[in-house]
Amino acid sequence: MCRGVEQARHGAAMVAWVQLDHVTPFKQGGATTFDNVVTACWACNYGKDRFAGSQIAIADPRDYAPMSSYWDGLVSLLPALEARGRADSLSPDT
Repeated sequence: MCRGVEQARHGAAMVAWVQLDHVTPFKQGGATTFDNVVTACWACNYGKDRFAGSQIAIADPRDYAPMSSYWDGLVSLLPALEARGRADSLSPDT
């Protein structure tokens, strides 16, 4: 990533930026595999640094069931957006 872009990013965006986090850190021999990777916010991943959760009294996130959510990634908005795009393309330019 470009250094200037990183410096210009707002802190709120950094917290919301989801990252892949190694449960057994890469520096401790942890592989980048489905069984060893979980999602974490930037602050948690950065704060955990090169330590395993067990080394800093954090429970293993794989011991918990995934959380369910009503979030659909905004897919539910696509039909309305597509219809609006078609309507806009049919309207005469002014």
